[in-house]
Amino acid sequence: MANRLRDASSPYLRQHADNPVDWWPWCAEAFDEARSRDVPVLVSIGYSTCHWCHVMAAESFADPETAAQLNADYVSIKVDREELPTVDAYYMDALQAMRGAGGWPMTVIADHDGRPFFTGTYFPPRPRPGQPAFRQVLSAVSETWKTERERVDGIASHLTDALASVHEKVAASLPAGTAAEAPGAEELTAAVEMLEGTFDSRTGGFGPAPKFPPLMTIIQLITHIARVGVGEAGGDSGGGAEAGSGARALRMVRTTMAHIAAGGMRDQVEGGIARYSVDGQWHVPHFEKMLYDNALYVRAATAWFRLEQWLAGGAQVASRYAALAAREARDTIAYLRTTLTPEGTFAAAIDADSLDDHGRSVEGAYYTVAAADMQDMFPAGSLFSAAGNVEGRSVVTAPAILDWLDSEQNAQTPPWVGEQVEADRQLLLDMRAERAFPHVDDKTVTEWNALAVTALAEASLVFAEPDYAVTAREVFAALLATADLPAGRLPRSSSGGKPGDNAAGLADWAAVGRAAIALELLDAGRRHEVGGNLGVAVAAARHIRSHFIDTSSEPMRCTDGTDPVIGISTSDPVDNVTPAGRTAAAELFLLLAELIVPAIGWREPGAGESGDANDREGDGDRCGDGGRIGDGTGSGGRSETGGTQRSRRAAELGAEASDIVYGLLSVYRPLIQEAPRGCGWALYLSELLESRMVHVTTASRMLAERAARYPLVAVVEIAAEGPGGSVPESGATVCRDAICLPPLPDEQALARQLDRLSPPRS
Repeated sequence: MANRLRDASSPYLRQHADNPVDWWPWCAEAFDEARSRDVPVLVSIGYSTCHWCHVMAAESFADPETAAQLNADYVSIKVDREELPTVDAYYMDALQAMRGAGGWPMTVIADHDGRPFFTGTYFPPRPRPGQPAFRQVLSAVSETWKTERERVDGIASHLTDALASVHEKVAASLPAGTAAEAPGAEELTAAVEMLEGTFDSRTGGFGPAPKFPPLMTIIQLITHIARVGVGEAGGDSGGGAEAGSGARALRMVRTTMAHIAAGGMRDQVEGGIARYSVDGQWHVPHFEKMLYDNALYVRAATAWFRLEQWLAGGAQVASRYAALAAREARDTIAYLRTTLTPEGTFAAAIDADSLDDHGRSVEGAYYTVAAADMQDMFPAGSLFSAAGNVEGRSVVTAPAILDWLDSEQNAQTPPWVGEQVEADRQLLLDMRAERAFPHVDDKTVTEWNALAVTALAEASLVFAEPDYAVTAREVFAALLATADLPAGRLPRSSSGGKPGDNAAGLADWAAVGRAAIALELLDAGRRHEVGGNLGVAVAAARHIRSHFIDTSSEPMRCTDGTDPVIGISTSDPVDNVTPAGRTAAAELFLLLAELIVPAIGWREPGAGESGDANDREGDGDRCGDGGRIGDGTGSGGRSETGGTQRSRRAAELGAEASDIVYGLLSVYRPLIQEAPRGCGWALYLSELLESRMVHVTTASRMLAERAARYPLVAVVEIAAEGPGGSVPESGATVCRDAICLPPLPDEQALARQLDRLSPPRS
């Protein structure tokens, strides 16, 4: 039996390399093998830090009898969902259509064309009430395949047609000819009110347990507050219903973020957050730590800090929230830095399971503490406290944070600061040092690393921490080392510096372009040219326009990715654990419209014609004179084949970018009326558009840091020349909605101008 998984780029596949199951990776040859043997295909989908994936692997895939049955009656394919999100999404749609819910491990049985006709998740080795054993399932499906092939074909055809119609619903959500408009002010306020209907006013979050950190919704709510200000809930001081919605949004942000920060889902010892909380109090986590969660948590905490600093105005309660927000961002960044791989990128995840004192693989073994030990080590009054019950052990929480926030005493020192706290933390670190560390999935996922780069770049400016930007630049350089953007090649993932076999999807390209812009905004000196980091962003946007978006359709269509093995495409507008590919692309084009057009002195976005249609197929991923992006060859002179041609191509993209943004966001107008929690990133971008995009340019890092403290400011860039012309050496230029005010001479003038543009704080 060939060991086809031994050299896979995925740690998850390598975990299964020594199974007695004759595994295949996802490839056309596996389906050819099934066709030649006339057996169905079993597709097992999971990821390396999935607890129940480990359980099913130990119970079934490591079992010789189960493996013998699989090898005789099926061709078995193992899929890492993090490397193949399009395949995962397609079969997840099938699972949810057939079962009404989904999860991992995902068990799919398909025909020779990859069409699913049976789906499930975890199956036990022996039957349980209401749940058959895995081998029973295998026997029944194999018998049906042999004796009722017409029935199998009918199920597969019906399900495939149903899945295709699901994706058509997005395209049909607006009638043809409808103006491409993002959700407006009334719709945005209504979305806040709808969110309040499912909000847990006691401990934050939305809906019952299990609770996932609603980070995209938190960023949306913060942006809403920055636009409308804070008034008494239900009042109409200054802004009618919007003013009241700002106060309600602030309560949701503070309650949710504070309880996450004080709970056990947040690692109080080493920083970072776990995937979700199994209870409603954010106490007991599912312990796996994912890069995407922590990247978005940094971005949410940074945005929260900006908001609270602006709101503070000398109010003690607000400054406490600002201090907590800073703690969350800084500690999470410190955690992320511990996950850097030898290649210089961030690892994908850290497992929930590890070996306990008896050598058993147990969820939370590394993180939990015996309740008696907690009581002995940390008496009342300590930051650390025990909560929950995981295999008879407790989770470390920090309820003292909530007490401090609620206290009316004028306590300046946060409860997480001080020699005693550090001594207590060291005790916990010493305990962990004696335990087996959980498995680390060290593959590099392009989208997730780019999300982290953006978060670090933003935090660098807001917290005045240049070292964060250094880390962001180093990670981004390492990320692009496995790519060839001018040739349109970007891997979804890599391992050990070797690119994986699977091409990046829409979310990957959009996240890379967005990260490039985040770094470009930090580059002091000359006004941006379409090279370097901005060139990376342009290349990403051009590739997206050529391969994922149909700008001629009404409404605008886009696909998240296409799988070449079975020829399926997916298009899901709803946020999942990261922003939907559609909204990630919209964010990239929104910022390009803000940066490119002023950079090259072109028309305002949307005022000109689209780019040449012939350019969509040929060198659409080229930047400038064809030099490789980032190697310095794309920022040369102004010959017709160099700078002028480069500017012309960038101008075509810039002129079209605004139309693309509105085209991508227009489908959310009906969607947010049904599921605002699934449209957080679209609502966030719509809030930016409704706030009319305040843009500050300055040559002074100090002034840039000051401007970044205003949550209404959408773009802060460090450059010698802004949209309105040259910037005074010690001053800044402020633009809003493409209208630039006269240059401001100093910090005081900048603060006065931003105060005038901002809504009332109270």
